[in-house]
Amino acid sequence: MTRVIGIKLISQLREGDFERFDELHYKVENKLLALVKSLQAKRAEVM
Repeated sequence: MTRVIGIKLISQLREGDFERFDELHYKVENKLLALVKSLQAKRAEVM
């Protein structure tokens, strides 16, 4: 995400493209966090 912000700042990425990337980044990040939480819960059940 940091690199994409940098690219946007030097005007190499259109605002609409940045917003779409940011939206997708947010969705993927949330799904990964949910996966980690789920795996941690399953691990705790086993122990």
